[in-house]
Amino acid sequence: MVTIFRVAFVIPTFNRAESLRDCLRAIFRSDSQNFEVIVVDDGSSDSTQAMLASEFSQVLVVPGDGQLWWSGCICAGADRARAEGRFSHLLFLNDDVQVADHYAEALAQVAQELPESMVGSLISFANDPESIWCAGGRINWLTRGAYMDTRIPQSECWRVDWLPGMGSLVPLHVYDLVGGVDARVFPQYFGDTDFSLRVGRAGVPVLCHRSMRLVNQVDSTGILLPSGGINLKTAWAILSDRRSHSNIPTRLRFWLRHCPFPLVPWQASRYYAPLLAAMARKVLVRRQ
Repeated sequence: MVTIFRVAFVIPTFNRAESLRDCLRAIFRSDSQNFEVIVVDDGSSDSTQAMLASEFSQVLVVPGDGQLWWSGCICAGADRARAEGRFSHLLFLNDDVQVADHYAEALAQVAQELPESMVGSLISFANDPESIWCAGGRINWLTRGAYMDTRIPQSECWRVDWLPGMGSLVPLHVYDLVGGVDARVFPQYFGDTDFSLRVGRAGVPVLCHRSMRLVNQVDSTGILLPSGGINLKTAWAILSDRRSHSNIPTRLRFWLRHCPFPLVPWQASRYYAPLLAAMARKVLVRRQ
């Protein structure tokens, strides 16, 4: 039974050796002894494995087969942390973020103050660290649905509805209490949102803390709507590819699980009507 604070940083990665190197360098600037890093390498074919072996031999590496995606990587990392038997907490982290100096020390302080809570980081843009990208997630099913708040309250810590999957600290027993991240239903996007909503539903406080700071390369992942014209193949990928935040099956599963059922059609039309209109204009531009 773990009785002292020790956190496992769980970092999924796939073919992003340079980003991962920067992420790990920022983490290991800390002199803290209360953390270890678990990298789940989901079948990288670049220099990731060699870089980890030569520069970060202290990292625990969990290999994947290329089909884990984000949620599966988190599950695999949590399994490894549990098997090691010395961790009290997990920290979900992406390979394209960089933590602030003394981040590990901040985690220890937060865990001492809020031992039975899930606590998220205050996230800024990597190219503009003074601008807030996310100060926790909110939900309003009558308007924007699930969205990221950028407003920072005056307090050191504040309640939120959900947290993104970067810089989120959760006690390992809380992770197990709710059954972990649902990699089957939400293999890539919404796995983090769904998990933190289930944590809150279980009666565990879900919070954001200003002392936990990191920066995020916002445009480095996923299939996004490009600025210029698009072809039909790109349009279809935006709506159906697992790497797209606008994947229709994934969003429908999320709404059906968490949104009041009478409001699901409203959420679908609110989100997809303007997206489809924008995509249609871009397809026409491409054809001209």
